[in-house]
Amino acid sequence: MKSQKIWHVSEGRKFPLDLKKHDTLSFQIMEISPNDLRTLHPEPDDLHVFLIQGERGGLAAMRNLMESTPHLSDFPRIIILPQDQYGLYEANPRNMNLLVLDDSVRPGHLKLILETVLRVEHYRQIVFHMSEQMREQAGLLDKMLGLARDEIKNARSESAAFEALMDFETVHKRFERSIADAMERTMRLKDQELLEMKSTLAAYERLSEFRDRELSETRKQMHATESVLDLSHRENMEREKIIQALERLRMLTDKELIDLFEENQTLRSRLGMEPRLFP
Repeated sequence: MKSQKIWHVSEGRKFPLDLKKHDTLSFQIMEISPNDLRTLHPEPDDLHVFLIQGERGGLAAMRNLMESTPHLSDFPRIIILPQDQYGLYEANPRNMNLLVLDDSVRPGHLKLILETVLRVEHYRQIVFHMSEQMREQAGLLDKMLGLARDEIKNARSESAAFEALMDFETVHKRFERSIADAMERTMRLKDQELLEMKSTLAAYERLSEFRDRELSETRKQMHATESVLDLSHRENMEREKIIQALERLRMLTDKELIDLFEENQTLRSRLGMEPRLFP
């Protein structure tokens, strides 16, 4: 396997994720338009994953694109559709290499899905190359057996053929043990990475819940602040009413004092007394 390529298929959109290369995975991000996808013929020795972004109102165009690229059906394909069109796209249930998502998927979840697909394809390539080597070894064994049969027919070469056959059987068993050990290590690594991915997904979910709680608390604080401001506004209005009442009371008291003074002046005049100056 030479390399792994992520083909981002879109109408000039920016790749939606910021991926860092994994220690065991070396991949390239290739930008391509939907029209160029129809004429693309990936290198058979490389690993290819397609991330296809649809446009709003382009559901029919996405169906035509999938129908016109049957030569890519063996490669993993992730289709991202607008949320209002996601439920309208009917994928072939027999196509295990096609995953359809809506564009409301969180970047963390999309990144986890894409990394999972890369790892699975990486392991699949390892197993494929191991099986190829097993077939080559089986073919070599058939040739050796045929040679041994031919040599056994010749009495002079019977001992050499038997010895060669025994040596090859020893080498072949050693190779089978190495393949079994490599497969076991691969499966252990895969299980470990799957556990790590589950932990990562759980962490993303906890972070999302924490953010939702923070948003809820912020809304409660804003509501409390608005309530305090409303209460303060009402208190200010009540204070204004009290001040106005006191002003009216003061004006009323002044008038009563003036009336009382004038009444006193009238009484003094009737009694023949000098009028009193207004203080």
